Amino acid sequence: MAEYVIKISKILPGLVYFRKGDCFMSQSREEIAVGLYNSGFLCSQAVFAAFADRCGIKEEAALRIGACFGAGMRKGEVCGACSGALMVLGMLYGQSSKEHPRDRDKANKVTIKMMDRFQAVCGSYICNELLGCDITTMKGVEYARENNLFTEFCPEMVANAVKILEQIIAEQDGEDFLFRNNTIIRRMRSEDAEAVTDILMNSWKTAYRGIVSDEHLDHMNRDALIERRRAQYKDYIVAVSDDRIVGYCWYVNNSSFTEDVSDIDCEVVALYVMPGLERKGLGRKMLLYAVDDLKKQNRKNMIIWCVKENTSARVFYEKMGGTIVGEHKIHIGNHDYDEVGFLYRLDDMKSGLCDEENK
Repeated sequence: MAEYVIKISKILPGLVYFRKGDCFMSQSREEIAVGLYNSGFLCSQAVFAAFADRCGIKEEAALRIGACFGAGMRKGEVCGACSGALMVLGMLYGQSSKEHPRDRDKANKVTIKMMDRFQAVCGSYICNELLGCDITTMKGVEYARENNLFTEFCPEMVANAVKILEQIIAEQDGEDFLFRNNTIIRRMRSEDAEAVTDILMNSWKTAYRGIVSDEHLDHMNRDALIERRRAQYKDYIVAVSDDRIVGYCWYVNNSSFTEDVSDIDCEVVALYVMPGLERKGLGRKMLLYAVDDLKKQNRKNMIIWCVKENTSARVFYEKMGGTIVGEHKIHIGNHDYDEVGFLYRLDDMKSGLCDEENK
């Protein structure tokens, strides 16, 4: 697959795109890493190679570099999945010049994050401790094989390492490029549908894990979601930084739930930013743009519905001046969830963000 991998900077980097025949297909980095491991590569190789394109190297080179770090460097020490992740972080943020000593601090920071988070999620980052046996001995290897640890447990560690790694990269990318006064808000275009959908899917998997069922989160239909975004794109705005879509807002000058709350004449249906770029003012900027546009359409009372258990979103909507005025249930997948509605009196909200140069 490596020879077909391409880089598309405007698409969320959590997905890798490759050509299959005349079509472009996509896989998550987690799927690539687990697939490599299951095909016979070591955990360290699998994690590093899944990010080879992001690191600017060929998959073959990544597999070679990672070849001596499996099974805790054959000593049952640091898990190879962690070692592979640290290789990625070193390629992305490591010091490469004596003229840039601060890069060492950055590398130290992401290293500590990776190790601490992996330990918090998995219980340890030491291979023997994770497996519960000493794989430097034949007895330990036999135990691991008899209990299917290499075939069932280790792929989970590879997946966990990739998830944590992607989270750290998203956070670091946010620190590196977002909000240097170069983020614009503009109307969505039809060709933005894939990037917007990827933000939606990754945001849901981040924000709603533990709230919405894993079955729904892990089986969202990307193609169907893209087509839906493409059909509705005129109702969306997107935030763009360095030619990259980093957030979107969907709003309409009516409301789907007027029976739940009276006097509502417009609604923000969805507001999402790329995972890792939260709490940087991007959501506020998009929301105020939507408010300004709706006010120009003579709308007065806006509502935003939010899943009740989504605490971080509720805090944001409250800080933006919303008041809870109603509740209802929403059906997601095969389950019902409670939503709360935040009311905004638009005449009381700040204006001035929706100007011609942003359109």
